[in-house]
Amino acid sequence: MKIFFATFWIAAMAFQAIAQTNGVQNRFETLAVTNWVKPGPYLRVANGTTYNIAYSKLWGDIAKHENLGVSMLDMGDTGETSHLCGSVRQVKGTTVIYDILKEYMAHEKWTGQMYKTRDEYVKSVVILNCPNSEKLVTGEGAKFICMKTTNFVDASGISFTTYDCGVQATNLVPVIKKVKAAIVSTNLIQTNTDTKN
Repeated sequence: MKIFFATFWIAAMAFQAIAQTNGVQNRFETLAVTNWVKPGPYLRVANGTTYNIAYSKLWGDIAKHENLGVSMLDMGDTGETSHLCGSVRQVKGTTVIYDILKEYMAHEKWTGQMYKTRDEYVKSVVILNCPNSEKLVTGEGAKFICMKTTNFVDASGISFTTYDCGVQATNLVPVIKKVKAAIVSTNLIQTNTDTKN
């Protein structure tokens, strides 16, 4: 009989120990937390829409949009090759008029090296909201990260293909992080201690 009570007592203590630690066990859950941060340099606003220029397929270098640098073999007696290139024509504030030129190259007979024979005007494009426009030099090429937008029509009615470099986004942007949080169950009873009537 004593053995029976001793076994019963040991089993009761084990159940009591399990019951006491059962409510204290930690569970981990993944929670989504939103932080609002300042926008980075890759967020640009064009036409009232914010774009991430690192991922948007609408954005790219002006060379991509206008096929600058792509070589073409001109069939002729001279054996010239040509490619499109760009040149800054005029800067007005942050608006740039950029000429697209066809540059012809030929081989020198004795050394075989390429040399420029002539340029041919193709068209002009307008680039809006150009950052660092004060650093541009008339007659030189430049790199613009931009997107195609609606055409620009000047005072005389001439329509130009237009690109927009956008302006830096200023609104705070959400960054969602996944955080592991410990969920602890407690047996606390919360009471309202407000004494107002």
